[in-house]
Amino acid sequence: MYQSCIKFSNPDMILQADTAHTFFKRAKGLLGTSKPRPLLIYPGNQIHTIGMRYPIDIIYFDKQFQILCLEHDILPGKICSPVRKAYYILELPSGFIEQNLITEKTLACISSIR
Repeated sequence: MYQSCIKFSNPDMILQADTAHTFFKRAKGLLGTSKPRPLLIYPGNQIHTIGMRYPIDIIYFDKQFQILCLEHDILPGKICSPVRKAYYILELPSGFIEQNLITEKTLACISSIR
C-alpha cells in the first residue's frame, strides 16, 4: 500500500499514513485489520465503520488540506454523515485527535502522497 506524510502544525508532528485512493482500497479501508493505523482515503466525503473491530477518530480535509471536521471515537457499525467539500479523510486510532491537541484550526499539509 502507498504511504503519505502528513504534517500538522499544532503540535509540530509528521504522521505517516497508508493511502487508499482506488475504489477497492477505499471500500476496504481498515476492514479486516486487528488494530487501527493511520489511513488517508481520497477522494471521499463519507466513511462507515461497518465490520470494523475498534473505534476510530476521523479528520475530514478539503482539497487544499484545510481541516473541515473532526469526529472522535466513532464506534464500529456506524455510517457517518457526508461532509460537504471534503476530499481527503484521515482515519486514526481512537483518541489520537484529543491526545495530539488537533483542532479545526490546526494547519496540516501533505508533504508526499503516493
